[in-house]
Parts: sequence; C-alpha cells; structure tokens
Amino acid sequence: MEPSIELEAGFHKDCYGIRTKCTFFRPEGGTAAYKTLPFPDNQFYGEMVEILATCFAVEAGSDNMVVYECGAGFAPWLVMSANFALKRGVESLKLVAVEADPERLPLINDHFRSNSLPEAGQAHDVVSTKIVHAAVSDSVGELHFSAQSIHDWGGGVSSSDTGTDYRGMHAATVSVPALPIDTLLKDEKVVDLIHFDIQGFEFKSIAASLETMNEKVRSIIIGTHSRVIEGQLIDLLRQNGWVLIVEKPCKFHPSSRLPDVTGATYFDGTQFWINERLWPADYVWSEGREV
Repeated sequence: MEPSIELEAGFHKDCYGIRTKCTFFRPEGGTAAYKTLPFPDNQFYGEMVEILATCFAVEAGSDNMVVYECGAGFAPWLVMSANFALKRGVESLKLVAVEADPERLPLINDHFRSNSLPEAGQAHDVVSTKIVHAAVSDSVGELHFSAQSIHDWGGGVSSSDTGTDYRGMHAATVSVPALPIDTLLKDEKVVDLIHFDIQGFEFKSIAASLETMNEKVRSIIIGTHSRVIEGQLIDLLRQNGWVLIVEKPCKFHPSSRLPDVTGATYFDGTQFWINERLWPADYVWSEGREV
C-alpha cells in the first residue's frame, strides 16, 4: 500500500495510489480517498476477488509482462496490473486495451495519463500501451454496440440491430468491428493475463479460441454475466488443462422473464483461472491453498 493517500479533487484514490476520475461513473464527479485494503471492494469499481487475482497473476508473471483487457472500458485492470508490475520491477510491460464502444476509447488514454502511464503509442522506457477498437467475439465480423450513456457500464454488443439490448432496454446502436481472441493474440508468444468483461460473450469467445489460449495465455480473469455461462466455462476450461483458483457467482433476478438470462444479471460474477501448461511450477500460493 502507498504510505500516504490524500484527497485530490475529482479523483477516487485507492490504497495502491491508483487515481480514477469520478466523472467516469457520474457526471457530477466527486472526491474520495481510501487508505485501507479494498475489502470487500474498493468502493468504486473493483472487488477484492478481482484485485487478488490480479495480484497473483502479476506475481507469477514473466519479467517481460503482457496484459490484455477485453471489454476494457477505461482500462482499470490494465492500470492496476501496471501498478503492481512496476512495483515488482518488471523489465518490460505491454498493456493492450480492447474496447467496443467508440465513446469510451478516449477514457483509456485519460486513465493512463492519470496514473503516469504512456498513452497508446507513446515512448516509455518500460511500458508500452495499445488500444484496439473492437468487440471480442468468436469470429471476425461486425457487431452492434449499445449503451444508455457513457455512464452505463452494462452496455454490450449483439449480433443484430433490434433497438433493444440484452437487458430489454431501448438504446441506439453503433456498428463495431468484431475480432476473435485468435486474431488479437496472433503476434504474441505468451500473455501473462487477460481480463475479460464482455457482457455475455465470454464463453463463445473463449471456446472459439481455446487452442490459442492453451498455447499462449498464462491466466485469465473473467467477469461472468449468467449462471449458464459460468457453468459452461467451468465445464470447458476444467477439461482443457485450466485450474479454477477462485470464483464468485453472479447474482440475477430469478423472476425475470427476459429470454436471455444474461439480461437478468444485476451483479457480475468472477472466475480466476490459471493454465497449468504455462503457470510457473514453483509458484508458492498463500498458506492453505492447494492447486
């Protein structure tokens, strides 16, 4: 933790020293500073389960780390990974943000700047950053993104432009490119961590590119958006050499009549998986954990 966390107008600051603009979540902004560990969450966007998973992934990562955030939003998990990795003393760090919403793309560089990281394409001695405008899916193509506003963090993509999103909400849509994980990682040798928050596309995207993930990806944190998807992921990954380290089921409205149960989910779940083929064999887990 940082030894001194002081209030700073317009920012949420956590115990690690990460600065997040409050206007990302509410138009009127705000100011907050938290000096304590983020349990059960950081009172803004991240739960302890995701933060701990990020800690594990960075601690077990390579000296030349590569981290992707799919469904990046303003790239909070890239910035948190960078905060931990730079404190660890990595030789190099590559951060790749993949985001479908064109209106959110400027927020990524904004968040990088707020935390003394280079904007996409800027030179830096240790860190390189990249932004990819795309939805993550199971194939190359085009999808339709919709959200109520820049402050609607539940927006997502669909295969058709119906004017109604997966939550049954009416919203304008914009066509966005769709890319599979295979394509995104084609030039990578090893990726230390991928964080997914892709609003119901997590299973189909991972299943379609599983061979690439088996070969290249050391660990994944998945934001889950239905109980059905959670079960599909557990079945798929357990049978393919992945180990589920920690998980927290999502919460949904059981009385919802929406045709897609994903739209009934009101609180995302989390799964943290490691790839037995690539995770360091000598990694020492905290006392009491067996893998």
